[in-house]
Amino acid sequence: MKKIGDAAKYYKQHFNEKNLLVIYGQFEEGKIQLFPMLSYMEIYATKSNFFHLTGLEDTSGNQRFDKKEFFNNAIKYKIASNFDYRDENTELKLEVILKALNYTGNFRMSGDYNHGRPNLETDILVGGQHCCLGFIEDENGYYRPNTVLEADVRNEIIESNQVLAIMQKEPKDKTYTQICYLKNDVYAHKLFREFCTRNPDAPVSQHTINYSTLLPRQQAKEQVFFALEQKEEQKKEIKALLDSIADSRKKAIINNDENALERYYNLQDSLYEKIQQANLFDFAKEILEKQQSKTSNDDIVSEIQAEISQIDKLKLEYETKGRTATVSFSIHGKNDINTPKFAMSNGEYVATATRQITFDIPIPPRKPLKALYIKMRDVVHSIADKFKSKPDNKSSGSGNGSSISKPQTDNNQSKDKKPEQKQDISQTIPSQPSVQTDIPNNSLSEEDKAVRTIIEQATGKKAEEMSPQLFEQLFEQVKELYQENIVNQAKPQHKSEPAPKTAEPKEEPTEHSLTAEKDSYEIDL
Repeated sequence: MKKIGDAAKYYKQHFNEKNLLVIYGQFEEGKIQLFPMLSYMEIYATKSNFFHLTGLEDTSGNQRFDKKEFFNNAIKYKIASNFDYRDENTELKLEVILKALNYTGNFRMSGDYNHGRPNLETDILVGGQHCCLGFIEDENGYYRPNTVLEADVRNEIIESNQVLAIMQKEPKDKTYTQICYLKNDVYAHKLFREFCTRNPDAPVSQHTINYSTLLPRQQAKEQVFFALEQKEEQKKEIKALLDSIADSRKKAIINNDENALERYYNLQDSLYEKIQQANLFDFAKEILEKQQSKTSNDDIVSEIQAEISQIDKLKLEYETKGRTATVSFSIHGKNDINTPKFAMSNGEYVATATRQITFDIPIPPRKPLKALYIKMRDVVHSIADKFKSKPDNKSSGSGNGSSISKPQTDNNQSKDKKPEQKQDISQTIPSQPSVQTDIPNNSLSEEDKAVRTIIEQATGKKAEEMSPQLFEQLFEQVKELYQENIVNQAKPQHKSEPAPKTAEPKEEPTEHSLTAEKDSYEIDL
């Protein structure tokens, strides 16, 4: 009586004299969801349908047995003594009847009944792995509940379909507006748009559906759907633009058409503006690369490559948005050819003077920074190592940080140094400088000027003051790094620091500290 009474109360609240619309079909999950097949069944239940679900039978022999009266008594947990189990399945039905009726929790799959049970007549089964509800179609096209099974619904149906959504309304209402169940990972707007398009006679209008009844997480998912849908529309626009650009490019290059050339440039401007607004740089590049692979004209291939390079540049500017990292390196070393870089003497740090070089580098978001710092540091250390391999005892009195001297304990200590400890760096420079160090600065390319500036600021020496062999090695190293875009658009600035008064214990830095200041990052190594 307890099980039947609980089931009757749930039935009265959710099924009795109510319409349910169950939408089911095949579902392919992805960024753009696909529904290869969509169908539906419309349920209408009354009080008299409940008795069939219990598995009971009337043993009184009363020809005028009233099923509605049975339902009214069941709600009050009252059952007359003239009812008994119909067969051995009745007890199983009563164990799962309440769960089977819970359509928001149990209606997961549906399908046509396979008639595998000789004593059961029904048309469609809807349920889950543990129990299901059977429905039979009436003369008006509505499906009425007529049985409960304790079984996996997939074993009782011909073909399994997923229940995607369930809607509810009062019989007096013409269209369904209330969504009471939606399958996880389904975009409601996408589903109902597809459903209404394929089933124009169904009592559903996508303009009257109340989407606000969805759960908060589902409402958030709908916002994602609209963003994805907008992105797809933007992709179509960019694809159309790229097709027009390809046509104009071909006419301009092959036919030497000036009008096509002007149109080509105008379309390019429109393209660059649109891909920045939509952040679809990679999508545009992918289409251009396909165009490039299909053409055999060298001029067209070259022009496409220039477009790809321009998109890469725009992407860097878009992702960087003015953020730069200021990376400072200090080169420390002792005025001794036998002292390795960052040497430790009895656990104390050996440093006599400082060379500092600073790079301002655009930082794309999400790019690992540590590898960049390490590679930059290695190059500067290499510069320092080469520099320290040449003895230098020039005085640091100019304060510009361009010479190496021994530690000073006070401002006048340099006056007391013995002459025999000083050696002139010019002794190591050949009298005939090579062509590399000899080239006037104004005759170099912008790239070579930048590389030369980095070397001069890192070593504290002019190129003409260095040995040709050393300058050539440094030039190759720094230029290779520069060409890898690690120091591309770098702005080297020379900063000097006074020599430390005393050598203090200090370990070689292994990690960087990162502090944000307005729109820039400052990294100290």
